[in-house]
Amino acid sequence: MNVRFMKAVIDREVPMDKLLQRVLGRPFYVGSSCFCPFHDNTNTPAAKLYDDERGITLFCFTEQKSYRSSDVFTHFTNFSIQQVFNKIWNRLSDQEKTDYMDRMDSGEIVMSDVVKRFLDSLTPFKQGLMTYDDVLESILLSTISGDSE
Repeated sequence: MNVRFMKAVIDREVPMDKLLQRVLGRPFYVGSSCFCPFHDNTNTPAAKLYDDERGITLFCFTEQKSYRSSDVFTHFTNFSIQQVFNKIWNRLSDQEKTDYMDRMDSGEIVMSDVVKRFLDSLTPFKQGLMTYDDVLESILLSTISGDSE
């Protein structure tokens, strides 16, 4: 298993809010702002937890960086990604393992829906059916209309 796949499984299977609370001893809530535990952040909350198709994510506005459950293990524990992955993988049913493997084979594990939609939108450009300006306009319009979320 590659590290990217192992991290994706960890991120989907381990709720980050509960993991942070357990590791750091204070509550974290999805949808709420919080102090970023990944750097010295004590004056005003600089991060927010949100849930998406890949699991719960903490986004730090100061660092402009996203963190996931696998990052919590890396930064705050002595467990390796391999150790955490093995523990989770051994607890999954055969069907759950098959589902993850199928998602990896299809590229879903390593690519978010937004990225997939963006890459799909480039197909007409690659086929010579759109100009570069048309692609940029399409991206701009989908961003304005909210289709990219």
